[in-house]
Amino acid sequence: MTITSSLLALITLLITAAIGVKRGWGREVITTAIVLGTLLFLIVGGDRFITGLFVGASSPVDANSCLGTALANATRTVSGLIFGGMTLLGYYAGRWHGQRPASGNHRVAGAVAGLVTGGAIVYYVSRNLFPGGQLLLQMPDSSTPLASLPMILGIGLVALVAILFIAKQGNKTSKAH
Repeated sequence: MTITSSLLALITLLITAAIGVKRGWGREVITTAIVLGTLLFLIVGGDRFITGLFVGASSPVDANSCLGTALANATRTVSGLIFGGMTLLGYYAGRWHGQRPASGNHRVAGAVAGLVTGGAIVYYVSRNLFPGGQLLLQMPDSSTPLASLPMILGIGLVALVAILFIAKQGNKTSKAH
């Protein structure tokens, strides 16, 4: 059996959706917001900014030079550390500061938020840690990440609004009983 990048992406989405079902929307929305915010920060060049602070590369560097290659590798490492750390922080913050699920609707909404979180993780890993990998899902081109940013954030925001509506319906039915 061959495990492809598409299968790994699907497994990641299923795992994060299952985590969302277990945690509920109140906890998972906090995690989703932190992961999407981190992804936005990295897409607009936050990793290069942070790397520049530590390396001290204030002037433009030729990407083909030895220093340029080392700087690119350092930026990739810093980016991975930032994304991984903030993802863990998001799950931790959601666990301690989010509400427990009170109904089945809260768990369903948690699954939606978990899928959004999983999609952000798959996007980041496929484009930054393993560039050039092919996924079954249509992903934005890595040469124009800013052009795809509105689509990523738009899907995330629509999903979060859907979660709020689903959770609100769950609150109405639980108060009626």
